[in-house]
Amino acid sequence: VSAVLIGLVHWSQGPYGIVTVAIKSAVAGALYHKLRRLLPLIVAHVLYDGVQVAALLITYPR
Repeated sequence: VSAVLIGLVHWSQGPYGIVTVAIKSAVAGALYHKLRRLLPLIVAHVLYDGVQVAALLITYPR
């Protein structure tokens, strides 16, 4: 349920964004359930966001 809600928060990204974020959230939830550790998920999220920001900066330099 929470993965779907997190996906819906990303409605501005369109249907593809909603679905992909919901899937990523479900995977993160399953990993947390298995690992019982939040730090690896936080690190993965920071790295993922960092790659996205780097790609944007490379694609659209100032």
